[in-house]
Amino acid sequence: MANNALPDAPIVPPAVDEAELLGVPINEGTVMEPESTDIHPPLDTAEQQGLLLDENGIPLARPEGPASSLPSRPDLRRDNSVPSPAPLHLPPPAPPAPPPESGEGADSLSVEQLRRLVNDMPKVEPAPYSFTYEDASSLEDELEEWFSYTVEEQAMILKTHSSFVKEWGAYHTSESADASDSHTGNMDWTTATSSQHKTFIQSLLPGIKRPEPSVRLRKLEALLYILLGCWHESAGITTNADTDSASQSSTDSKGGLPSSNYSKSAVQVSLIRKNVRLLVACGGFQTIVDALRLSCLRACGVGLQPDIPRDSKEAERREVWCSMTAVYVVLEAARIEEKEHGDLTIRSAVLALEKPGLLMTLLELASKLRWDESISLPLTKVILLVWKNILVCFGGVFEADKAKNSFKDKNLDAKDARGQPIITASPLDYHLFRQEISSKYPAYNPPPNIFALEPENNSILPPLKNHPNRVAGNHVFGSGLGNMNGNNTSIFHQPVHIATPAPSPPPSPAGPGGKGGKKQNYQTNQLFPFLYPPLDESSNNLGGKGSTDLQDLLVGRKWQGSDIPISILEAADLFSSRMRATRAMKQLWEERVQFMKYERGWSGADDNADVDALSLEPKEGAAPKESLPPGSIEERMDLVEECYRTALPNLQSLVIVLIKAILAHVTALVTQANGPNVLQSGFQLQENQNGTTSGRPDANGVNGVNVSTNEELDAMRTQEVLDKAVSGILILLLKWFKVSHILKYEYLTQLLVDSSYVPLILKLLQLQEIEKVVNFKCEQEELNFFYFCRAHSRIGVEDEKPSPKVDEESDSDDAAPPPIRMRRDEGPDPESEIEPQTLLQGLQPPEVDELGEYTGEPPKGPITDYSWRAFFSCINYLRIMQKICKHKAHRNLMLVSYKSSQFLRKLLKVPQPTLRLYTLKLFKNQVPYCGRKWRQSNMRVITAVYLHCRPELRDDWLAGSDVDADVDESVPLEQALRALTHWHNLKRYPEAMGARNGVLEDEQDFFRRELEKMDWGEEGLNEAELEQQGWDMQEGW
Repeated sequence: MANNALPDAPIVPPAVDEAELLGVPINEGTVMEPESTDIHPPLDTAEQQGLLLDENGIPLARPEGPASSLPSRPDLRRDNSVPSPAPLHLPPPAPPAPPPESGEGADSLSVEQLRRLVNDMPKVEPAPYSFTYEDASSLEDELEEWFSYTVEEQAMILKTHSSFVKEWGAYHTSESADASDSHTGNMDWTTATSSQHKTFIQSLLPGIKRPEPSVRLRKLEALLYILLGCWHESAGITTNADTDSASQSSTDSKGGLPSSNYSKSAVQVSLIRKNVRLLVACGGFQTIVDALRLSCLRACGVGLQPDIPRDSKEAERREVWCSMTAVYVVLEAARIEEKEHGDLTIRSAVLALEKPGLLMTLLELASKLRWDESISLPLTKVILLVWKNILVCFGGVFEADKAKNSFKDKNLDAKDARGQPIITASPLDYHLFRQEISSKYPAYNPPPNIFALEPENNSILPPLKNHPNRVAGNHVFGSGLGNMNGNNTSIFHQPVHIATPAPSPPPSPAGPGGKGGKKQNYQTNQLFPFLYPPLDESSNNLGGKGSTDLQDLLVGRKWQGSDIPISILEAADLFSSRMRATRAMKQLWEERVQFMKYERGWSGADDNADVDALSLEPKEGAAPKESLPPGSIEERMDLVEECYRTALPNLQSLVIVLIKAILAHVTALVTQANGPNVLQSGFQLQENQNGTTSGRPDANGVNGVNVSTNEELDAMRTQEVLDKAVSGILILLLKWFKVSHILKYEYLTQLLVDSSYVPLILKLLQLQEIEKVVNFKCEQEELNFFYFCRAHSRIGVEDEKPSPKVDEESDSDDAAPPPIRMRRDEGPDPESEIEPQTLLQGLQPPEVDELGEYTGEPPKGPITDYSWRAFFSCINYLRIMQKICKHKAHRNLMLVSYKSSQFLRKLLKVPQPTLRLYTLKLFKNQVPYCGRKWRQSNMRVITAVYLHCRPELRDDWLAGSDVDADVDESVPLEQALRALTHWHNLKRYPEAMGARNGVLEDEQDFFRRELEKMDWGEEGLNEAELEQQGWDMQEGW
């Protein structure tokens, strides 16, 4: 480069590549020529392969042009970090349509590459289990779960048919003049007319009220046989014109697929629903409920003589079973009719019962079971009746969510512009944010809060007298956030108020030995507030002594606006616009205000007018209340309020009885260490993929089965059904109580905490392997109710049995015994046996890791054979624990102290989204109280929480809040919540709490209580009166 003249044409490429940096000589063929306008651009992959189509879909001709004959510059491969040496000879010019392997451009993809890329894309795996969470299973499943596998119940089922035959024959004998005609065609219930059905049921109802036990029991058993679908006639029949309504319910609720198990019971299921409607139309449900109440009272020993014959006790037990079964069938029919057709006729009959009603009767029975364990009432059936009654009267989870959404403000946006749910913040979160901003920028006044919270109180709960005056980061209805220690509280609340940071002290003198002491780290607090007034237009003047025009000209800017950063202003506006106060928070705030007024003696007699308006007691001279539409939200809310007011004395007893049922399950698991524990091994009794025991040769009811095995299976099945009913009752009561009033919900959670619900559930999770429990079905087809009805019906189950194989060569008349073998059969070769571990691999349930990725081979399709009861119970138990511990520091510390994380981690192995979601929520609750070491070893769990749990606007649960303050405030906040709840119940339900009316007004004398604290009580007043009398006597002298 001797001269600096530029050449006419560029002789170097415009970009420097690796070959040029290494000084490799470049051939003349690589000199870049100036581009001309007539050169066509290079062909892409589609054009080279001739894949272009015209408008009619006909392939276009391959484009030809000058570009096909021009040589192309070879591509530089940059795959490796180390540059490869330059080739000695340039490759030949590329043909117009080279194959994909001959070095195309990096931006072009062949068809094979595109296909491979699509195949390698991650696909959304379907749910491995076809489980859908619902309030209950199908009608057929729920009816089968009512009947156990015991011989006693099977005998009772057979007894209903014999009683029906007697009553039905006597009815036809008295009604028909020709007895032969009544026994030929009209003896069947299905062939009789509707008028005959109605007349016969009406003739049975008076007999159920008879005082004679034998007559009453026979009438009740005949009526129960009708409610069970006349199984002797209808079981096993699949085709009928009346089965259209039942065909829709004969679907497997576990996966929405047609249930082949109940296809042969379609006529029976249809008759069950039809006969229940007929009974309700005849007004017979009240008679059955009365029989249930009287029989249970006799079983409890109320109003009976101590010397009762043995036969009477047996008859009473049968009468209790028949009345409970009849009521259960009616409740199930009411539930399924409302769910499928929206028919509320049967539900209206349940609600129209005489006081105290069915639910209150069952709750009284449950309370008796708490105090007297010698009562012979079946606990499982009582709990099932309570659960189904709550489902029918109140509604399920869907109805509760519908009622909850009806109270939301429709004017507030629930979704953003992209259609995503808006991330909101609670007023308590915004209150903490205002405190932090006010401490840093005292001159800035953020938008006001919905609730007028005190600066030193971060909870809606009222402060107690022993409540420390320390700002806590935890609250009841918030995220428990904010570092309210001395570093970021406002400086106005500190004893020393300085305007500038203190200067650093001089260095300390050298210590002994000539070594200086430890150097102190003097730093200015970054959170130190700005105490100077904000800058405005007058800030351009130098203290009134001149202008700053020269400085502004040199600097190039003026002070505009205040000293608050724009980000802080935007954060405050965003927080205030995203602030949402739920109905529960508003209710709690109103109760807090009333409670603090009562504590300070401010509330008067007129302040309870709104409470009196909410009373359900009829007022004298008041107009009758208009009936609400059946099934409406208002009607359900009134039922919840009336239930809470009436059941409040027995609510604790109900909770204790339910907790005892869970305790019995835990005790059974602990004592099962000796035999094979099916719940722990999971697959010891399972040899087929669907998880049932029907595939075992030794467990076939037809071939014979071991009695002890049947008893163990029935015990495990009964316990599963009991767990299902217990969890269903608790989750429904919690949901509806929270919709009604937040303090009803809090009272129920307090009862659960006091009854040791949390440690019991954690112990249950410890003893079980949930990933195996959900895959094992404690069912035996030959012992189920519908199969038992088909086996003893007129048709029977002969066609269902496989026909025995007959040897074609043997003579049918030959009855010779088989030859006696001289030696036993040789066993299989041990070397040819398949490893047991290999066999069990195919039976192992699918498992995932913490992030939801499969650890093994994923299932090819959704699994339809699993334990619906186990999934339902486990999800409900987790939901209840989440509701108990949510935003409660004291209860979350219980989870940490019980080391619940090691038990909850097992639940993350089950690939079920709902189960994993509530498990992750429980992890999120206790993460702030776990140490750094725990967080480092559980980062995958924390990542799963971020991925699946719904975030909040102020959601720094992992960044760390003032944990010490949370721990210190946990017990006082729990005490404050309990005090407010007790005051609420005492104010609104004094009779249910065992107090007389006006007890709160008597204790409202604020000044008397203050004098009693100063030892100026009654004794002080008496001494003052005596002293005053002494002065009066002296004046008289």
